[in-house]
Amino acid sequence: MLYLINNIFIILNLIIMSNTISICLQIIALILVSLGIIISFISLKIQLKLNLFTDYTKRYQEIMLHIPEEVFSEEGIDYDSEAGRNIILYMRAYFDLCSEEFYLSKGHINMKIWHEWESGIKSYF
Repeated sequence: MLYLINNIFIILNLIIMSNTISICLQIIALILVSLGIIISFISLKIQLKLNLFTDYTKRYQEIMLHIPEEVFSEEGIDYDSEAGRNIILYMRAYFDLCSEEFYLSKGHINMKIWHEWESGIKSYF
C-alpha cells in the first residue's frame, strides 16, 4: 500500500512538473513571438522611411533633369516659347515638391533628412 501511495505522489509530481515546464515553454514562445513582431514592426518602419526618402529623391532628380541651367543665369529663358512653358511646368512641380517636403518636416520625417532637403531648397532660391 505504501508503495502505491508513493508511486501516486511521484506521478502527481511528474504531472505538476510537466505542466510547469509546459507553461514555461509557452511563456518563452510568447516572448519570442512578441520580440519577432516588434523587430518586424521596427524593420517595416525603417523600410517605409527609406522608401519615402528614395521616392522624393527620385522625384527631385526627375524634375532637375528638365530644368536647364539657363534658368538660374542672368540671361534667363524665354518663357513664352514651348520650351519655356515646359520649364514652368517643371518649376511648378519643384515648388510642389518643396511644399510637400516642408509639410513632412513638421514631425513626419527625421530632422536630419529635412535639413538635407532644406539646404537643397535654399540653394535653388
